[in-house]
Amino acid sequence: GRHLQGVSCYSGATLLGQGEIALILDPAGLASGRLPQQQEDKARALAVAGEAGESERVLLFRDGGDETFALHVANIARIEKIPRSRIERVGGLDYLRRPEGGTLRLVRLGAHLPVSPAVPLPEDIHVIVPRLVARPVGIVATSILDAADLPAGALDTGALRAPGLLGTASLQDQLALVVDLYGVMALAGFENGDSSARGLASVRVLLAEDTAFFREAVRRGLEGVVGGLDIVPDGEEAWRRLQSGGYDVLITDIEMPRLNGIDLVARIRADERLRSLPVIALSARGSDDFRARAAAAGVNLYETKLDRERLLRALLSVLPAGAKPGASRISTS
Repeated sequence: GRHLQGVSCYSGATLLGQGEIALILDPAGLASGRLPQQQEDKARALAVAGEAGESERVLLFRDGGDETFALHVANIARIEKIPRSRIERVGGLDYLRRPEGGTLRLVRLGAHLPVSPAVPLPEDIHVIVPRLVARPVGIVATSILDAADLPAGALDTGALRAPGLLGTASLQDQLALVVDLYGVMALAGFENGDSSARGLASVRVLLAEDTAFFREAVRRGLEGVVGGLDIVPDGEEAWRRLQSGGYDVLITDIEMPRLNGIDLVARIRADERLRSLPVIALSARGSDDFRARAAAAGVNLYETKLDRERLLRALLSVLPAGAKPGASRISTS
């Protein structure tokens, strides 16, 4: 972000498994000699800032206008710095020629969201390459500002309601527009793959998730696809809701206050009425240890945040074979 400005030996950054930012070396910059100490300090600061873990960590950037955008690091595979000359316009759309062959469709947020119109690009730009999308795509950023934490309660979903935006948040003394990646992809003409959702129209889902960003992201991904969706902020509240019955599937985060996902699932499997309820774990933690703990507790499927299409397929796969949606609901009578 702003820590890399003027750091000649770095061409960009990439997001590692848990959201850590790794720096991409620029061979041409390296050839010019060793970094001044001040530039080394800036680069080191960016690496330290990127330790995201399970927190709501976002990347702040702009697309030429006055607005600041925020995209969750869980949505980002890597960030590349490229010269504008590598972009070609075909059929009214922008594409990036890849050195290894092939092309990457580029998306300008200003062309699809209710913000300042897209402006001419500078000589060098950044391309944010999302992870967990069906087709190769890059989001254009004229400047990468910084990485920031999205504090609990900071996401305002009511101030600005628009397709492609999850809401707004005040971050680093500025109002940031929090991007809904899958919403932007739909606005840009990419198919959402809703064929994966066939058969879910009668399914009632309970989501247990403590972070506001992922609650809103999952809600956007499932509303209009499943028959019903209730959302609670922790495992204890999920357990209380389950006592009333009526749910086909539980989707739960792993790390939550009051009652975590592992203990919630263990409690469900020990309950005679609830033990057959299908459970999908949805977590930013993808390590073997977390997966093993979830499996031991009785989780049916473990999915990493946040791949909408995989989540839809997971919902279909955990429904009892041959059962109609709705048939697996727990009765409390």
